[in-house]
Amino acid sequence: GLKIFAPAGAGKSIYVGSADGIVTRFEIDPNTERLVTMAQSQDLGYGAWALDVGNFSGSTRVAVATDGRLSLLDGVSLNLIAQAPLPDDPQLFRPLRLQIVELDGTGEPELLFSTFGGALVAYRVQGASLTSIA
Repeated sequence: GLKIFAPAGAGKSIYVGSADGIVTRFEIDPNTERLVTMAQSQDLGYGAWALDVGNFSGSTRVAVATDGRLSLLDGVSLNLIAQAPLPDDPQLFRPLRLQIVELDGTGEPELLFSTFGGALVAYRVQGASLTSIA
């Protein structure tokens, strides 16, 4: 996955997810015009291709779906804030597209992602926890 976002307290950032399950935040050095690594996440599980970046109650967060896990990271440090296992279901293999959305009118964000198998999955973000929406 690849996203461009300007988190509070940092410059415009480029977020990239890898096959190894690591998300890296880059910024462009204005003097050299080269990409500089600003932060990296811990290993989140195989295939960090489905990711999105957004504001949650004034804080920047990165949501990442990998094979078997859904993770929420701090948008600047990329430290893990919350993580939820995904059900062991072949339809949930290889998340492809993830979006931070507001589905239910509460003003709190939900995470919506699609998978290689055609499944559409939604999770609610509540503080430092992720809960599946039936």
